[in-house]
Amino acid sequence: MTARPGATRSASAAGTAARRAAAAARWAAAAFAAVAALAAAPACGRSAEEQEADALLHAIDTLRNAPSEPRAGREALLAELERQPASTPPAASARDTCARAYRLLLEATAAEARVRALLEAPAGAPGPRRCPI
Repeated sequence: MTARPGATRSASAAGTAARRAAAAARWAAAAFAAVAALAAAPACGRSAEEQEADALLHAIDTLRNAPSEPRAGREALLAELERQPASTPPAASARDTCARAYRLLLEATAAEARVRALLEAPAGAPGPRRCPI
């Protein structure tokens, strides 16, 4: 199999995007821990903020545990996460950071699929002259 010109650079860009998404996901995990600590704080009853944090954590867990395919399923869960209310700074940070990380992950996964398709195409097959990433 012969790689098309620029394919190596495109694969490298997809790898860089995937590494950035992974780093953002690690940072998001720290933000999630802050929200979890807020939600687990002892209190006489469940405050509105604690209930909000629980719902947010549930949305994050659901997205994280979802299968990677079909992509539309994760897109829907990501949209649901983005709609979650977050009235405290830690909750808003966790929601926004997680959403950003998963948006990057989905974009990197799509870019990787496009690069793989270009690399697997027969040498004479019609296709784009450059990688559409």
